Amino acid sequence: NGQGEFLAASHEYNELGQLIEKNLHRGQGSQSFLQSIDYSYNIRGWLTGINKRDNNNDTDDAFFQELFYDSVATVSEFNCNAQYNGNIAATLWKNSKNGTQKGYCYTYDALNRLTAAAYGERSGGAWNFGKYKVPEINYDYNGNITKLVRYGFCGQSYTCIDSLIYHYHNPGSNRLIGIIELADRYCGFRAVNTMPAYYYDANGNMNMDKNKGIEAIVYNHLNLPTKIEFENNKRIYYLYDAAGTKLRKYYYEDNRPMTTTDYSGPFVYTGHHPDYILTSEGRLKWDDHDSLFYPEYFIKDHLGNVRVVLTTNPNQHHLSQITDYYPFGMEIPVSGNSDNQLKYNGKEFQMEAKLEWYDYGARFYDPALGRFHTTDAFAEKYYSFSPYQYGANNPVLFIDINGDSLQVTNEAILAIYHALDKNANVKFDVKNGVIDPESFKEQAKNSDDIVLKDLYEIASDKRMVELNVSNKETYMDKNGNIQSNEFPAPYDFDIKDLGPDVYKQMKALGEPDGKTIQGNLGSTLIPGERSLSGKRPTNGNIQIIINGKGSLNHRAVATAHEFGHVVLYLRGLPHGHGQPGVDKAVYDERSNVVKKRLGYDY
Repeated sequence: NGQGEFLAASHEYNELGQLIEKNLHRGQGSQSFLQSIDYSYNIRGWLTGINKRDNNNDTDDAFFQELFYDSVATVSEFNCNAQYNGNIAATLWKNSKNGTQKGYCYTYDALNRLTAAAYGERSGGAWNFGKYKVPEINYDYNGNITKLVRYGFCGQSYTCIDSLIYHYHNPGSNRLIGIIELADRYCGFRAVNTMPAYYYDANGNMNMDKNKGIEAIVYNHLNLPTKIEFENNKRIYYLYDAAGTKLRKYYYEDNRPMTTTDYSGPFVYTGHHPDYILTSEGRLKWDDHDSLFYPEYFIKDHLGNVRVVLTTNPNQHHLSQITDYYPFGMEIPVSGNSDNQLKYNGKEFQMEAKLEWYDYGARFYDPALGRFHTTDAFAEKYYSFSPYQYGANNPVLFIDINGDSLQVTNEAILAIYHALDKNANVKFDVKNGVIDPESFKEQAKNSDDIVLKDLYEIASDKRMVELNVSNKETYMDKNGNIQSNEFPAPYDFDIKDLGPDVYKQMKALGEPDGKTIQGNLGSTLIPGERSLSGKRPTNGNIQIIINGKGSLNHRAVATAHEFGHVVLYLRGLPHGHGQPGVDKAVYDERSNVVKKRLGYDY
């Protein structure tokens, strides 16, 4: 429409491919950016801060966040317990609009499920605690929440706004049938305190919700809602394409159409007029008064939650929306007049008829209750979790597990990249330690690189595979006991290094000439009775363990080798050494190919 060009974002990465700086919005002819965001990591590759003070922080930072794991001295006032297993012990954050520093300190059970969150805030002085705390979260054996207590602002004071008791169909059932609210407040979650309040269809989809006044929910063959009917004669209709992509949303009151929202890729229309265009860093928001699209930028926290909406519209405050969240995603309003509803995890909040659920694409999520109301399509992969749970009940570390099947550490990611052909020119997305196969789907299909093809096949399979780099092989023996063996260090080897006499003898015995690798590079643990070694994974997933004592070359070769075992297993073929065709697949077609790429002779 004739608007001037602008640079939306520039990105800078470190040697491990981690984002360390993002610059947002540079107008045509300008030499400066509207906002610069810095990211810092610890030695394990875990994110430790967004705009931290020791990472080029400046006074123009719209949002600041710091994450604490095993070092909690900075937040000693919270009395946090250090977490040594990757769990987040505490988070601090603030925005530039009011400068108040806020924080949560988290408590977990032995299964890494969040059980409490202590809240504090300060503005230059001492910490004040308790305003938005979550002092108690309990679970049953299936991982369903049984009790949730939450504090917040109600009326004229901060008080307990929710003390929710969850009731299920019967012991061992995952179907929630009702909520009893002990806090008796009009704030927070509003329960009618009747049983049953929830009803389900044969597929496990909740199709009636008395707490929200929902009389009926109709689902299509993909278990997506097509109609939500409320008792006050309000209705929401959803229209999808054959793949389940949302195309349109209608909202009716008293048989009168109130709003119609159309979705066409990144383009969103309201009432058949342009509303906004999604971009990689936010959206282009249409302004009727100026007849222009104004860029808006979403500044997100470590979970991808939109915390600040930064607008270029000169008629608005540049921080047009600021949002905080309770654990599990219920909103703590801060300020702003933006109509943006892309918030928790960047998902769209459904405001019509006070539904207050998030649309995750495959399911709708209730952040006030911390659970979905339809089952997970990949529930068989996560058999240890309730099919209605959110984020493995650790919403501080995980977002909803979305069905991708290859879970990796940062060291493993580096090994994968090193194993690929140098001309592969591929970059895959990793979300909370899980590789997204869609991010490199076309490259994998058009590539001759066996490692890249294996990577895509494994990441696309419904079974979960874990890839880890470790100095030890930890496994479950045939008696169900956890064992751990130290890996010996592998090394490069050339028979010429043994001296001329030994070299001649070895050559006479048929030993190959040239440089190779000696030693155990890793192992793959297969679940169930198909484990040939008797060693089984510790949690039911397929586990690849790469010997961490080896060099990057060694780890790359090991990754290709173990990928071969996993792919054969996933295809239902013989997968253990000594079985027909296995050595050819894992050595000749994979590990030896990568060795040659890295300069080895065999």
